Amino acid sequence: MTPSRRNCRPLVELEAQLRVEFSAPDGPSLAGLAEVIAGLADEPPEAGLITTGLDRLAEGAPAICAEADAVLNYVFVDLGFKGNHREYYHPDNSYLHRVIDTRLGIPITLAIVAIEIGRRLGIALTPVGFPGHFLLGDGSRADRWFDPFEAGQTLDVNGCQDLLARSHPGAQLEPGHTAVLDPAEVGHRMLNNLRHIHLTMGDLSRATAVTQLAVALPGAGVAHRIELLKLLNATGRFDAAAEQHEILALLDSEHEAAHHAAATRLRFRLN
Repeated sequence: MTPSRRNCRPLVELEAQLRVEFSAPDGPSLAGLAEVIAGLADEPPEAGLITTGLDRLAEGAPAICAEADAVLNYVFVDLGFKGNHREYYHPDNSYLHRVIDTRLGIPITLAIVAIEIGRRLGIALTPVGFPGHFLLGDGSRADRWFDPFEAGQTLDVNGCQDLLARSHPGAQLEPGHTAVLDPAEVGHRMLNNLRHIHLTMGDLSRATAVTQLAVALPGAGVAHRIELLKLLNATGRFDAAAEQHEILALLDSEHEAAHHAAATRLRFRLN
């Protein structure tokens, strides 16, 4: 039996919060996105808790934090944030309020902590969507990166090539591998991680909720909705699956008739 979601916030509320984040004049902050995603946790944080937690951490930074290296030393040495090697796939590693509490996380959440603390100190660190291993970019230098899972270890082009070869033997580093991601792309990557975790655990209910939130993010396309369709069907939510087919009929014109027919078949199952 698939476990039910417990005290997480209603999806309609999280989707509304996403719209607020993306309608902000300066766009969404990574902390704001992380707070929305944390609403999926069994014990979600109170509103604003992540932001105030990051504020407090930044306020404790020494005056020498005037460059990227000093910020990373503060985050990974003084504050003790580190990669959770023992329980890499624990859901808590993807929820920023838990990462702030435990000082343990995965590359993407550790990167967000460093980026947000750096931003508060006036130091630009950037989110880099490296294949299979999220990195930090040095906002003042285009040829230097940091590994948040390894205490902010500094990487040059050769270091990035070595890291890529470990996870993708034979692959060659390309410019796109070290591209800076926008907030929506970071959000999708966080949610992809969570969906994978819940699917591996056999928790289809939580995987479905994560995918529903991903569909609400800018940049969601046909592939996201097809993934959601599979999960809705697997959990017996045929009416919701039919609605997704109707939306896909508009987005996927090549298969419009097939989507309408599938929606009709699903609705017949409800009678």
